[in-house]
Amino acid sequence: MAIIHTNCTCGKAVEIRTGSDANSNYRKDGKQAVYPGEDGYCIFRCSQCLEPLHQTVPAFAHQA
Repeated sequence: MAIIHTNCTCGKAVEIRTGSDANSNYRKDGKQAVYPGEDGYCIFRCSQCLEPLHQTVPAFAHQA
C-alpha cells in the first residue's frame, strides 16, 4: 500500500511499509519498519538511540 521514508527523533533514517508492501505482518495494523535499502527483517528499536520506534516515529505508532 505505501512505503513511508521517515526518521527517528534522533535522526536515524527509517522506512515504514504498510499493507501489501510489508514483507511480514507481526503487527495487527500491518506496519513494518526496516532501515532503507535493507530487507528481510523487522526493526522495533532504533539502532542509534535504542528507543522503541512506535514511540519515536509517528508513522510507526500503533493504530487502533
